[in-house]
Amino acid sequence: MDWFSSDWHLGHETVYRLAKRPFDSLEQMDEQIVANMLEGTSKGDNFYFLGDFGFKSDNIKKALEEFKKHKVRFHWILGNHDERYNLAYFASLYESVSTRRTISRSRGDVRINLCHFPQLVWNNSFRNSYHLFGHVHASSIEQPQMSARMQGKCLNVNLEFHDYKPWSLDEVIDYMEQRDDNWDYKLWREQE
Repeated sequence: MDWFSSDWHLGHETVYRLAKRPFDSLEQMDEQIVANMLEGTSKGDNFYFLGDFGFKSDNIKKALEEFKKHKVRFHWILGNHDERYNLAYFASLYESVSTRRTISRSRGDVRINLCHFPQLVWNNSFRNSYHLFGHVHASSIEQPQMSARMQGKCLNVNLEFHDYKPWSLDEVIDYMEQRDDNWDYKLWREQE
C-alpha cells in the first residue's frame, strides 16, 4: 500500500500556533502526528512524504526511526523547510529523497506526480495524470484562491486537510475519480 502526506512541521512552534493545530502541546502534536501516520501501515508499505518535515533534526530523526522500526519505506519529497538539513545525517532512515517524483500504479492505471509545491501543469497532466502537493496550509491566506485555481486531478495532501492522517492510495484514486479532468487534458481531447 502507498500512503501520502505533507507539512507535519514537527516541533515548529510558529506553525503550531498560526495553524491553530488541535493539540495541547508541541510534544503531543509530534507524537500524535507520527502515530496517525503509522496507523494502518504494514511492513513493506511506501510512505510518500511531500515536504516540510520538522523544525529540528532531532524531531525528524525520531520520526524516521519509527518508520524504520515499522519497516515502512519512507520516500521524502523535499519542501522549502527541508532544504536546510544535512540529508546525509538521515540517509540510513529513508528509502529515497528527491525534489519531485512520478510514480505509476496499476489500480486505475494512474501516474501520480509528487511535489511539495502546487503546479498548474505537471508531467503528463495533459494525459489526465494526478498531482499531489502540500505547502498550502488550511490557515494560509492564499488557501481560498489556491483551491479555486487547482482544478482537475490534483490534491493537497497537507495533513491539516485530512484530520491529521495520511491519504491511502485507494483514497487518492477514489477522490480523483470524482474530480473533473485536467484542463490541459480537455484541450488535447478537443484537438483530436
